[in-house]
Amino acid sequence: MPGTTIELPDGLNVQPIAVPGKPPLYAAQADPGRPGWNVGLKFTHAGRSVGFFPSVARIDENLQAALERLDLLLFDGTLWSDTELIDLGLANVTGQQMAHMSVGGNSGSLQRLQTAGIARRVYIHINNTNPMLREDSLEAASVRSAGWIIGEDGQEFEV
Repeated sequence: MPGTTIELPDGLNVQPIAVPGKPPLYAAQADPGRPGWNVGLKFTHAGRSVGFFPSVARIDENLQAALERLDLLLFDGTLWSDTELIDLGLANVTGQQMAHMSVGGNSGSLQRLQTAGIARRVYIHINNTNPMLREDSLEAASVRSAGWIIGEDGQEFEV
């Protein structure tokens, strides 16, 4: 249940955190206003913390507070821009309609999380249309210059 810390063996704690989003497609007819359809996880152990947030529609006050001062953040990097799939002629839905916050732009996660005091930040769950996946792109350069890592399959992190 979001907001409740789960104590696991060896001092590892996991806290599910409600994240703005929407129900998954298989539950689209269910109560869309019910909180808790989307959750991220905050892991803590021996004074260190990791946040895992693969699907985020927007950063609200609750989520902002949960992200402050993490040692490692794994965050939703699905789309660079809200209209990315429309612009490429691949879909007729925006990122917000799919409940994914954009990375780029003034209200994107790259800008919104610059001052959160997070030691290491990694974009995960990146759609193959996202231009930041091209190493030589301006988008990739702006992500790297802001101190973020563009996640790759098989990457491991020590906290």
